[in-house]
Amino acid sequence: MACNSCAKPFTLFRNEKGCPNCGFAFCSKCLAHKMFVQKLNAETKVCMKCAKAPNSSKPRNVEPPDAYFKRITPGTNLNDNPTAGNSKDQEIVERLNKLKQDKTEHNLKPDEKIAKRLQGLTREVPPTTDHELQLRLANLSTYKDEFDTLVNEMEVRLQRVKSGNCIKPSGSQEQQASKTEDEEDAVKKIVEKK
Repeated sequence: MACNSCAKPFTLFRNEKGCPNCGFAFCSKCLAHKMFVQKLNAETKVCMKCAKAPNSSKPRNVEPPDAYFKRITPGTNLNDNPTAGNSKDQEIVERLNKLKQDKTEHNLKPDEKIAKRLQGLTREVPPTTDHELQLRLANLSTYKDEFDTLVNEMEVRLQRVKSGNCIKPSGSQEQQASKTEDEEDAVKKIVEKK
């Protein structure tokens, strides 16, 4: 964050203070003007904009400081085009336009809303034959068999870890273990050569 008047960032030595009249954040140097503030019923330090404003008993519309606008839209002049140069602003404009379109849809009668939803839901689904469905079910059963074998292997490993007994691994597991040992030996030999 930065001061809304001088635009210097707040640090340990430049603390953020709020103007008691308008509520915007300023540094202590920019809150140097004393003025009577009615809502506090006391004389306090306020920002320059509040100090220059005419004192009146009517509630007034407080405009944000110029530095606030600069921080919101960097590199643009608000009088020219508020959405120039910032893709997020462009995205916001697009969202607002979409909301305006949606608002017109909310003005539709309930029957018209339902008809519009049904039009969106109805689309042509290609028909599936019995043969295709049987093939899909067959594929699912093979996946189930593979899944069951994997679960059984995991249960065996878990029991082996829990009991601490060494159950002899299956042939494929022995081959994998020997491959990893061979790879480790090869890596050790390469490291020793260097």
